[in-house]
Amino acid sequence: NGSIRDNEVSGATIHGVFINGPAGDWTIENNLVENNGGNGFQFLNVDDTLGTLTIRNNIANNNGRDGIGLQGGPGLGTTLTMIGNTTSGNGRHGLDIFFYGDEDLPTSIVNHTASNNNSHGISLGRGTGPVQILGTTANNNGGSGLRIFDWNHTNPAHQIQIMNEGDVDCD
Repeated sequence: NGSIRDNEVSGATIHGVFINGPAGDWTIENNLVENNGGNGFQFLNVDDTLGTLTIRNNIANNNGRDGIGLQGGPGLGTTLTMIGNTTSGNGRHGLDIFFYGDEDLPTSIVNHTASNNNSHGISLGRGTGPVQILGTTANNNGGSGLRIFDWNHTNPAHQIQIMNEGDVDCD
């Protein structure tokens, strides 16, 4: 288990915050991570030892690669919840979630703002679990506002749900 809260990280040559192979339940919240050479936040080798990962109220701006990057291996944990994060002006994606195998991980992205990133605002790839994207704004990104690719539902109960109370702002 672990938490990273209330920090400011900038100017790192590689990633601002790098977590490799987290186990147990993790909470990452209220951090400002900007102007780093790689990703603002990098979660690597996330696998079945992870319980719940909550990423809440963070700002990841002007990083050389992704604002928030998460790559997972076989048997990824139980739940990924992202609430109220902002990713802007990053060298690649604002938020990049990519699974190395078909992962059946429930994923929730709520009130995320992804703007002015060089590639996609939000990119999700190679999972099988249910996805909820609620109240999200993705604008002025160099690629798609929201990109979902190679997402294969093997369980008919799983679905991708995109909702916004006002306009869905993806351009």
